[in-house]
Amino acid sequence: MKTSILFLISALITPSAFAKSKCMTNAIGIVHETGFGISFGGGKSSVDYGEKSIVNVPLSIDNKPACFIKQNGFKLKSEAKKDKEDKNNITITPMKTDFENVPNANQKQYIIVEKNAEDSLKTKFHIMSFICSGELPLSIEATSDTYSKLVLTSNSVNVKTSHVFATGKAAENLKKAMPALSVQETFDFFGKIYQEKTQKELMADKPCCTEYKIPSIISDTSISSLSGIERAIASSFTTMGANVPNGCSKDFAETMKNYQLENYTANESLKDYKFKKKWFSDDLVFEW
Repeated sequence: MKTSILFLISALITPSAFAKSKCMTNAIGIVHETGFGISFGGGKSSVDYGEKSIVNVPLSIDNKPACFIKQNGFKLKSEAKKDKEDKNNITITPMKTDFENVPNANQKQYIIVEKNAEDSLKTKFHIMSFICSGELPLSIEATSDTYSKLVLTSNSVNVKTSHVFATGKAAENLKKAMPALSVQETFDFFGKIYQEKTQKELMADKPCCTEYKIPSIISDTSISSLSGIERAIASSFTTMGANVPNGCSKDFAETMKNYQLENYTANESLKDYKFKKKWFSDDLVFEW
């Protein structure tokens, strides 16, 4: 017998012009799609997860309209078969950003794989992304994927999902109600490595002589499952970052340059993984 479970979560707040994927200075827009599937039986079990998002954020810089739009995504797959080696892979679509009237616009994206010293079966992928104006973060995003093989098959499946999205005053109230986002562990992990390398405290750089007005936005998703494979995935996007590393700063970017996604071949945390780049695509696939 084979049992499958599939979840699909999507949120859409967008005018028709948003579909052109060019940033708009007069509206907040978000498209967020998440798919999650579990199957087991017949001597094998597997977990699939996929997420992609597009977010448009209007800004005001020195009282002039500006904006950015970002697109990114990733897919995860784990498969276990009886008497065979497990197969796991993660596909990351690097973030793409379009800006209008944003000075010194740039983006930074970091990845670290955390292995559990006490349990070799537990693995965490931490991805942290920043959209920047110079050294000022305009938005931050993080994704954490935890994987642990438990048993090959199971007679029951327990899945918990949650998704929140808020803007304006609602987002500010939500931040107060849930000060520790589900991906705070990812920010803390990057911050710890930075401090170990530099012996410096994490400092947020403030812009000089420029007035930025950024709308309050929070999008937070978490999915956890317990079946043949235990998996916990959390992702969060926000323009209200606090108590997180400033991935836009020159000092942080230089210190952590080997962890930037484009430098994956120099990333010490990925040394035990095979990786390849898809044809006719920017997608990166890591296998283990």
